Amino acid sequence: MDRQSATAVVVVVALLSGCLAGVGDLSTDAEPDDTGELEVHTIDVGQADATLVVGPTGETMLIDSGHWSDDGEIVLSYLRDRGIERLDYLVTTHAHADHIGGHAEVIEYYETEAGGIGAVYDSGTVSSSETYGDYIDAVEQYNVTLYQAQEGDEIPIEGAEADVLHPTADSDLEELNENSLVVHLEHGNAGFLFTGDVGTEEERRLVDEYDDELVSTVYQVGHHGSYSSTSDALLDAASPSIAVISAPYDSPYDHPHDEPLERLAARDIDTYWTAIHGTVVFTSDGDAVQVASQTEATTDPAEFGDAEPSDADPTDPVEERGTTAPSLAGPSAQIGQIAG
Repeated sequence: MDRQSATAVVVVVALLSGCLAGVGDLSTDAEPDDTGELEVHTIDVGQADATLVVGPTGETMLIDSGHWSDDGEIVLSYLRDRGIERLDYLVTTHAHADHIGGHAEVIEYYETEAGGIGAVYDSGTVSSSETYGDYIDAVEQYNVTLYQAQEGDEIPIEGAEADVLHPTADSDLEELNENSLVVHLEHGNAGFLFTGDVGTEEERRLVDEYDDELVSTVYQVGHHGSYSSTSDALLDAASPSIAVISAPYDSPYDHPHDEPLERLAARDIDTYWTAIHGTVVFTSDGDAVQVASQTEATTDPAEFGDAEPSDADPTDPVEERGTTAPSLAGPSAQIGQIAG
């Protein structure tokens, strides 16, 4: 997926020595604000990931920024269209070009034309790609704070809790997917789980370490729906009501694969796929989670093979599809009709 550069690895290692700060404690004592609404936008960026979080007090967090092939334009258009004047937190799940493709452009835009970037959170795993080099160059050029985040740290978004569950402090940080930042986001009784591209082994560690602390109303399906993610063990522990997959209709990797779709279908988990639903937005007041998407389509993963692709532009408006009860207050139950 990455564009390779023979010299980039030397450059980025040198840069990291100066700007990637080891983090002893990123926790915060701030109490969550359950009075506002939390928004989570899964942006339709094709074979890539980009998720915008708007916290209950208006703070913003962007988790990944799409693919290098569009120079960040899809994500930037989406952010500008929704009046996002500042990014308080830019989270890099890992350094593959379908996750950091727009980082350099996002940083440059917000540092030169908008309200800036508060801080970047990164696992510290280095890539040899040109895309990664451009990202680190932008961090250096604009003197953006860059934290190396690990298990036990917290991204201090106001009014919510965003806990980093992976990678571990003793990780050797050699493999990109395996060292993806895993973030569990909570607002009141609503939970969201983002696992980047971690695989089955890392999911097993998460289950062994956290078990029912992984419970989430919404689960962003790992690795774009690869067979190597979304294990039975993770789904049983997280027990999501809703899943969302970020992948194109004709994925060059055949994402989403049949195996995770079958596991989701077996548990009757309402599943949204950006290829057929377009951009998907979740809104929660700390209790119920409202779901909206650009295109109405089946949410039964067993029927995805017969679904038609969405023709929506990623920045088009979304329409409400239904509401679900939160997971963190007990067993989840549908309280409104989820489109299907």
